[in-house]
Amino acid sequence: MVGHWESLEEALRQRLNPQKYGTWVRQMTCLCDDGKRLVIGLPNSFSLDWVSNHYQHVLQEELARIAPEVALELELSPGAIDELPIPEPADLVSERPGPSTAGPRVVTERPQRYEPRASHRPAPPPPPPTAHVPSMNDRYTFETFVTGPSNQLAAAAAQSVADNPGSSYNPLFVFGRVGLGKTHLIQAIGNRVRSRVPDARVLYQTTEQFVNDVIQGIRFERMDDVRDRYRACDVLIIDDIQFIAGKEACQAEFFHTFNALHGAKKQVVVTSDKLPHEIKDLEDRIKSRFQWGLIVDLQPPELETRVAIVNKKADTDGIELPTTSRCSSPSRCAPTSASWRGA
Repeated sequence: MVGHWESLEEALRQRLNPQKYGTWVRQMTCLCDDGKRLVIGLPNSFSLDWVSNHYQHVLQEELARIAPEVALELELSPGAIDELPIPEPADLVSERPGPSTAGPRVVTERPQRYEPRASHRPAPPPPPPTAHVPSMNDRYTFETFVTGPSNQLAAAAAQSVADNPGSSYNPLFVFGRVGLGKTHLIQAIGNRVRSRVPDARVLYQTTEQFVNDVIQGIRFERMDDVRDRYRACDVLIIDDIQFIAGKEACQAEFFHTFNALHGAKKQVVVTSDKLPHEIKDLEDRIKSRFQWGLIVDLQPPELETRVAIVNKKADTDGIELPTTSRCSSPSRCAPTSASWRGA
């Protein structure tokens, strides 16, 4: 009968690319597989730390699929020598062959749990400076957002989310081409929530800043601070989520952050220039989460809406436009309470 370790090893072979499998999984040995717990040993402290921080969630997911009743533990293998040269992580540099093993080794005695030794671990670098937090534009409100047939559904959904965050359309996924008002609309949600509940914790971030935060958190060993910041908010707004594609560590962090917020009935809002299934190198588990809520699109505005946008912009900025430049049919272009809620 094939044990849990052999099944897990085969699952990892299928899930990970050959480089990562050869570098990290080939270093692992089975220390205990008694049907209740699966103890995996690593040959040195660096490998133990790296696998714990970057691959433990993968191991747990695959083991839960194979044997949900078995607990997973990572240990330092007996006789490990921390003075061995520290391997460079395969995720960051070129592959170097990892040590091979003759096969899984089962021991009955529980190995001593690894305790970091200061003499072999360099002190962590100082924490990074406070990251820049993109602030929302106070002018991006529903009152300054001109709606029309091309964006009426998205505007109505955004207002519903702003009035009832966490209870309707969670998550809200807004997609559309550049320049159609995605950023204006999602920041209007944040501004509306803040105006209704002044002490609400609303966090607006670009995906670039989210990626930078995760990288800095890993580099300076401050991931707990990063998680606390993103998972403590009441409304999380992420702009241009398509840029997270292909970034494995960032996708994993976003996935767990999404689960934490959604489980706590906190609102998540994201934008993208593509539909979820059109974003290449985006994990299926994240695509499925986006489908839990509502997906709305912004289409290019028709002529009347474009004219109304120009007129609204001119009025807001105090610009006098020639009479001939304004819409000749106010009943068609000017906003009304019934059909132009955002104007």
